[in-house]
Amino acid sequence: MGDSNGREAVTAVWRIESARIVGALARYTGDFALAEDLAQEALAEALVNWPREGVPRNPAGWLLTVGRRRAIDAFRRRAARDERYAALARGLGEGGVASGG
Repeated sequence: MGDSNGREAVTAVWRIESARIVGALARYTGDFALAEDLAQEALAEALVNWPREGVPRNPAGWLLTVGRRRAIDAFRRRAARDERYAALARGLGEGGVASGG
């Protein structure tokens, strides 16, 4: 598929399905702002992949799946960050000293 056809497909699918995709991601994450960011990341990935690899059979499903995978990645990053903060707090609670900047 040519580059322009892939971009046109992304644009058309996004115009039709973006609100539904953002809504589904908002329900999935519980965070509308995060859902918008995730949908935009999926759109950006489609703009790279679809012209090169062709439009998937279910374009809206593809975008939603990419958004959900990005959400899982974000949740994992947040959990890892929270664990690091908790470890730091435990260290401070055990008589550790925070270094000033």
